[in-house]
Amino acid sequence: MVPSHARRLACLPSRVLRRRVGAILLAIACAAALAPSAAAQPTARPRITSISQLPAFSYPLRGDVEPVVRDANSPDFATLAASVRRDIDSVMRTFDIADRGLTRELEGTLLLLDLIESRDADALARIARRRELADKIGGRRLAGVEYEAVIAARRASGTARGTTYQQEAQRALVAALRTLPFDSLANEFREAKADLGYLTEGLILGEVRGTLQPLVNQRGSLELMTARTVVRARYALLYEVPLAQAFTAAYDSVLAGRTVTAKPDIWAARSVSFQSEAGLTPVAIGIWDSGLDTALFSPQLIRSNGRVVLIGFDQFLRERNTPLADLPATLLARQDKMNALFRGMSDLDANVDSPDANAARTRLASIPADSATQFWEEVEQWNGYSHGTAVTSVAVAGNPAARIALGRMQFSHTETPNPCPSRAQADLEAAMLGRIVAFFRTSRVRVVNMSWGRPERGFLSELERCAATLPMEERVAIARYAVDTLRRAMIAGMSAAPEILFVAAAGNSGNNTEFNDFALRIDLPNLLLVGAVDQAGEEASFTNVGPLVRLYANGYQVRTLVPGGGEENASGTSFAAPAVVNVAAKMLAVRPALSTTELLEILLRTAEVREGGGNGGRRLMHPANAVAAARGR
Repeated sequence: MVPSHARRLACLPSRVLRRRVGAILLAIACAAALAPSAAAQPTARPRITSISQLPAFSYPLRGDVEPVVRDANSPDFATLAASVRRDIDSVMRTFDIADRGLTRELEGTLLLLDLIESRDADALARIARRRELADKIGGRRLAGVEYEAVIAARRASGTARGTTYQQEAQRALVAALRTLPFDSLANEFREAKADLGYLTEGLILGEVRGTLQPLVNQRGSLELMTARTVVRARYALLYEVPLAQAFTAAYDSVLAGRTVTAKPDIWAARSVSFQSEAGLTPVAIGIWDSGLDTALFSPQLIRSNGRVVLIGFDQFLRERNTPLADLPATLLARQDKMNALFRGMSDLDANVDSPDANAARTRLASIPADSATQFWEEVEQWNGYSHGTAVTSVAVAGNPAARIALGRMQFSHTETPNPCPSRAQADLEAAMLGRIVAFFRTSRVRVVNMSWGRPERGFLSELERCAATLPMEERVAIARYAVDTLRRAMIAGMSAAPEILFVAAAGNSGNNTEFNDFALRIDLPNLLLVGAVDQAGEEASFTNVGPLVRLYANGYQVRTLVPGGGEENASGTSFAAPAVVNVAAKMLAVRPALSTTELLEILLRTAEVREGGGNGGRRLMHPANAVAAARGR
């Protein structure tokens, strides 16, 4: 799978810039009218609780965008930068922004402008403020160290280029990293190093040509999100690309001799694996995902008259009852190469020195700007194609009594989404969701995995790319309609299926679900949102948190199967959720009479409670204790 910190900004049109963990998260999407609650409190600052409540801004821009990003003295960039700074400052003064993460994002764009304009004192103060706003230890400790190294190197060398400058930047970053607690931040160090592999001129300019230029051609202007992407691209070209090698060496010096496997693994001792079906009751589980390779799970597939029991829909929401999506023959013929690329990207993420990692690093470095869009589209398509197989392998591992019913759906993988979100599409998708829930009920499924969420930001980003000429307010209204419509469909479907425990991934944007709206942000007695921790039980840098995230499971470097039968280590809440499904199915295999309420009660009661999570403590699933408690019922 694509590394988790790549997926964490999956709602963006950006594919290169979204990978940066230490940099500003460009997750702001389209804007809308002011919050309707503002009028009720005339003396207070209007409160913003959703991304869609930001005021609308537009920045005129015509012609070729690349010089705006590349040219050191571009007057167009200077004009754009001044306007963006003015508008973000205005938002920060005028509104009470409830979401600390959104405030960090806005401060982050101002930070990049400070650095580009050599306003070092302002930049250092802003780095400190962003750390105070961080909810996670990685954000508090690690965020900003690369920016501080840039400032230190400029001061020490008197310039922002050349060998001495690069050496000073490397020295400053090493010194900063060595002051940080390695055991707490090891994963973040590895991810930050991996991100540097995606900072190539070809990939960044590919983003400019493939995403920003079409928007300018259509509209003659940019909105706040895409204007911020211009700022981000300029900073990357000015500072991150020239320093990528030096910063990689800095992380290498700190990571030397320390591997992922050196961290304690709490999950091995807690795991439960059944060797045979003896004494077990078969239990039907639903895999609601992109499909699966039936050859890998043949003995466990539910069949009727010899045919695999499934329901499937293509990206246009037409019924297409195949276990996997139809791929172009040219891409399918490269299955082994695509799997190797994904293994390599995962190894890069974990700082594993492997032939696959070296090949992936070389491939990324060699992609020219004009090929970047095609590369990322193929990565997105393969990620969707293989995702369900990986999820299924986690859900059924060590449980020969598991029986699989497949609900397959797929989404657009292209830079310009096809189909484009609309009210009509949302209605069709809602009908599809209802049909899939009904299918699981008919198949007597007891637990369903849903490693997807349909966030508002995703719809906004898609509309920015495929409906750029629509008024901003209309795009926001469509996105809001889509999320609300899908949520109503899911509430209706799940409420009508109390016998099924629905287990959903919390998401990988590193946000609080209280402010990150998505279709599965639902509080129902038979829905469980699952966050991700690593092998030591420490909160993953990418996981969403919040009051609705009631259980955490291993979602870091999880061993999975991919189409064709190969193995891959994958990270994300997409793989924490099926770990919970796995345990729930084992509980039902030993005690089939358990109700959904009893299943959930045991899972939560037997969990280990650790500090964090924003919900009275972070509950770590304990598979052995949960299955033992189920046996004792």
